[in-house]
Amino acid sequence: MASMKFSFQKLIYFLCVVGAFGAKLHDAQISQDAEVDVDDCSFSLKNSHVATCHDVSIKDCPKSYTNWGLHYFVECKVSEYDTACLPSGPKCKKTEGGQAQGWLEVYVGNENYVCGLAATGKAFCWQNGQRLNNVPDATFLTVSPEMGNAAACGLDLGGKVQCWGTERGYGSNGGRCRWCSGWHNLGLTPVPSSLPTFIDLKVGYHTACGIEESGTALTCWGTMISPDGKTWHKEMGEKIMGLTVGDQWICILTPKKAVRCWDMVRSSATSEIKEATVPTLPAIQKVASAQFQVCALDEEGSLHCWGSSAYDVTDKKFKDIAGGMWRFAAITTEGYMYWWRDRRNSATLEQVLDVEVERGFVGTYGGVAFDAAGLVHGFEGTKSFPSIPPEE
Repeated sequence: MASMKFSFQKLIYFLCVVGAFGAKLHDAQISQDAEVDVDDCSFSLKNSHVATCHDVSIKDCPKSYTNWGLHYFVECKVSEYDTACLPSGPKCKKTEGGQAQGWLEVYVGNENYVCGLAATGKAFCWQNGQRLNNVPDATFLTVSPEMGNAAACGLDLGGKVQCWGTERGYGSNGGRCRWCSGWHNLGLTPVPSSLPTFIDLKVGYHTACGIEESGTALTCWGTMISPDGKTWHKEMGEKIMGLTVGDQWICILTPKKAVRCWDMVRSSATSEIKEATVPTLPAIQKVASAQFQVCALDEEGSLHCWGSSAYDVTDKKFKDIAGGMWRFAAITTEGYMYWWRDRRNSATLEQVLDVEVERGFVGTYGGVAFDAAGLVHGFEGTKSFPSIPPEE
């Protein structure tokens, strides 16, 4: 992906082009104040307006790509504005008073710790329903909570990492962290000064990884990488189309829709992190990690899970998959969200929402999902998460 070094002004000057109207709108000469109808959602294309849309057409944006089922624009010209490198949200969201509204993404960690990224680029975090005041006052491209603690890291506009919160682990993490004992820091903070500029960031348990500016390499850090603050760099030789980080595995999605994973469990912190064996899979559209397993969603809507045990979920068809500490959650093609425990030899699906949703996120004791209007619905421990961001 091209450099993320664009101004916040550019960030809010972008227009998403929806579905079958993508090419038509791209080619049209749209004046600054033109009214644009998209999927029964109208908005004015003005300097102060932002719109995020579902199923964005990217065929007219040669350097754009799909990542985690969301669409990223790079150097795509729509009218007189360049679109920014940000994921699309579900359907359309109107803006009022010149301010961007709605959530871009929401991620759930452990102990009902949840962080959301507003369309303004501001991050907000809650734990057990209480808003926290330790989130940096910065404009972020993405935010990702640590899988097992009340901590998170965010990627700012310059592609640099900021982390905050409480991050401690106890003991050897079930034998997986053989160099850990007693209470220990997870190694996410202080953030290593040697980190390169990133275009995406994912935080797992004891580990965080970023996709470098080239789009073809990873750099990771954390206690599972090294207790001494050292980083792990891996050049893939091809674009990384998706990234997930769990407790044991770091996995990517390749341009050929294959999954590659690396196993952080080894005899010592100085031992090599080796590529892991991945089951034979069909073409994959998204991959997600929980603590003990990895699940991949294929293009036909079936799920394939492996790790501590392996199983397939073929009795329902899905359009989204998410992983968190102890849990997976998936959304059926009809829009219903289910979750189940990891480290099992099958998936016992439990429906968690009675509304139709588009994409979801899950943590240890709860999760959230976006509906077609862009509103967020929480369930179980994160049921109180606000459907829209606070004003400030």
